[in-house]
Amino acid sequence: MFLLYYEGWFIMVVMVLLALDFFIITVGLFAVVAFCIGALICYGLLSVSLTCLAKNNGYGKYAILAWIPLIKFLLVGMLCGDVEFLNLTKVRGVILSVLMIVSFFAINFNTFGMIMALVFMMSFLHISYGLLRKIHKPSAPYMTFLAAVFPIIPIAFIFIRRNVIFEDELYIEK
Repeated sequence: MFLLYYEGWFIMVVMVLLALDFFIITVGLFAVVAFCIGALICYGLLSVSLTCLAKNNGYGKYAILAWIPLIKFLLVGMLCGDVEFLNLTKVRGVILSVLMIVSFFAINFNTFGMIMALVFMMSFLHISYGLLRKIHKPSAPYMTFLAAVFPIIPIAFIFIRRNVIFEDELYIEK
């Protein structure tokens, strides 16, 4: 009699664990699908924004680059112009974009990959700051910080300000 009770209890535990397992898999699957949909929405918003910015600011023939993953950062580098790199020197944004793309593919190497990950992040932040500075200078530092921590907000900001025409910054020497 004890053995039958034990087997019934064991079967019930196994059934509960299987039900819990299916629940966890279902919730995980919904989370993955929601993440993928959110990523596609962010990709579309950023691509539309960069296309509008390129057309409004004289880079219309390069606007198609906004729709190609990773290559879109070449367009961002063109749009941001010269970037002050580590407060040492001015560097063209396109050069930082190429450096960022190359470092992205070199991240998989051991120690060199860790260094390239830092180069990637530094290049990304400098290019993001350069573009955000041209879009709206007062909020550029805050949006660059958000681009590093929570990148959805800067994408929405760029989408809202996508029709901005950049003003050339004039430096007057005294």
